[in-house]
Amino acid sequence: MNFFPKLLLIPILFAFGSILWSGCSEKAEEARFSADEKRSELRRLAAESDLGEWRERVEVPPSRASVPPRDLSADPGEELIRQLDSSLASGDDETVLDYLLELEDQGGEVAIRGLGMVIDDALDDDLKLDAIVSLSMMEDGDISAPLLRALEDRSGEVQVAALEVIADLEMANLLPALRVRRGRGGDEETMEALEDTIIELEYLQEADGQD
Repeated sequence: MNFFPKLLLIPILFAFGSILWSGCSEKAEEARFSADEKRSELRRLAAESDLGEWRERVEVPPSRASVPPRDLSADPGEELIRQLDSSLASGDDETVLDYLLELEDQGGEVAIRGLGMVIDDALDDDLKLDAIVSLSMMEDGDISAPLLRALEDRSGEVQVAALEVIADLEMANLLPALRVRRGRGGDEETMEALEDTIIELEYLQEADGQD
């Protein structure tokens, strides 16, 4: 009689074991996916951390973060003239020279205006001479006005430099103004340069008239 219950017990134990094995497998599978998800999360966090560090490397440093944005609507030429005027007023010759080079590269009416300001207001005659040289390289715009103002400068050297540019560029249109300037006189060197310029331009004017 004891044999049949034992036979019945085997399927029961087998079924119970299957249930236990199935439960363990599901827990193992759940544990495996949980580990994969954690690895994925760690990789994501690591990537975000690297991205954050990269952003920190390319962001504006704190020392410059407070600098107000540049007003792109402002005229850059007018801003340059304003800064040049400020440097002339403060006697900052080194900065004025930097602006001279920038104006020379820029060219145009703004450059001629700025170079004229240097001729009018610079305290250093060398800066005025530099401005006259820069004017001679302006290929667009009328440089007559600042050159004529240079003829009224207290420095004979500045006046002679302006006359040389007028002669070299064959600015015969300035002959009436040069004749008026001759009537006011001046030092010997300046008057000699003035007379030579007038003679040369008159010759060119006559030659053009013959053509």
